[in-house]
Amino acid sequence: RFSIDLVESTSEGARSALHFNPRIDEKIVVRNSYDGSWADEERDVPFFPFLEGTKFTLRLLVTDDEFDINMNGKDFIHFHHRMPFNDMYYLALNEDAEYYDVDIQNEKVGYLYLTTNVLPTNLGICQKIPGSLRPGRWIFVHGTAKKDPNKFEINLQCNDTLNYDETDIALHLNPRFSEEVTVRNHLVDGSWGDEEQDQPFFPFEAEDTFNIAINVQSDKFKVYANGRHYIDFDHRIDIGKICHIMLDGDANFFEPEFN
Repeated sequence: RFSIDLVESTSEGARSALHFNPRIDEKIVVRNSYDGSWADEERDVPFFPFLEGTKFTLRLLVTDDEFDINMNGKDFIHFHHRMPFNDMYYLALNEDAEYYDVDIQNEKVGYLYLTTNVLPTNLGICQKIPGSLRPGRWIFVHGTAKKDPNKFEINLQCNDTLNYDETDIALHLNPRFSEEVTVRNHLVDGSWGDEEQDQPFFPFEAEDTFNIAINVQSDKFKVYANGRHYIDFDHRIDIGKICHIMLDGDANFFEPEFN
């Protein structure tokens, strides 16, 4: 579960005009306010728009009478003001979600726009790459390493699966935190090729955000980490066979982007 709050200050126990708390295990969304103690909860919803591993877009319109909340382009719920919303100066985003865009518009009538991912803790993500992968294209992967991470994987692969026995992999990127090395390899018919481990630096840290950009060239993948050229990996199989990206391991990933 996670929560989004409009609060008066950053101090503990600050008043909250809106506490928005989706609980994925119960498939409910609790709304409430806090003024020294919690008031009456509201739980009724027309549908439940939050699923593990899927992106959601929340739009919050502040009117004179209520908060109007829209989810993924659909009217969702309305929460009548219980205290003056003009006293709320902070937005608190808490627990179990990765937020990657917050936009606040219009000073008099607030329009809050959140785009965010709620990501599973133990399940990998396999997503289709739009269009064909060809020289000149870019793939962008953003994420945050978990606390005490061991490793995570980014695969450019030839099938829609999380099972290594069911796909060939053109590029396997595997940062390993204990060794501070990123292993690169490919997989064909269940057999791994020769590993590559040379690198100029190790760009990943526990609980730190990372940005990876993969440029597809005619003869290789050129990989950038946090804006710096990191490593190259020569093509070992036909890049035309690549159709999916798989993300797994000890990181919370944002939705990958393609150019």
